[in-house]
Amino acid sequence: SCDLCNSTFSTENPGAISRALCGCPVGTYFVTEESRCKLCTEGVQCTLFDMPPLVAEHFYMPVGARRDVSKLDVYECASARECPGQDNHDDAVCAAGFRGINCGKCED
Repeated sequence: SCDLCNSTFSTENPGAISRALCGCPVGTYFVTEESRCKLCTEGVQCTLFDMPPLVAEHFYMPVGARRDVSKLDVYECASARECPGQDNHDDAVCAAGFRGINCGKCED
């Protein structure tokens, strides 16, 4: 028999039969305090199944900011040159040679 996922969850592949395979679908991220998936907002991209959001090009998120809260701590940058966005969670938020709030400082 199949176990249904909670209302905002899904499975990565059709036909999954276990709740252990439920997660947040692409385009959403998990909000811990609400125990649900929420649509991605401006400044982040949710391109992977059941993964925290990535910072989008032209946006900044402070190092250590939580990515599982309803209101994400994300800000628009002056340019995409300093804030190139992330392709994966290991990518830095600021481009090489930049650091600080909105990647606005040059590295020493």
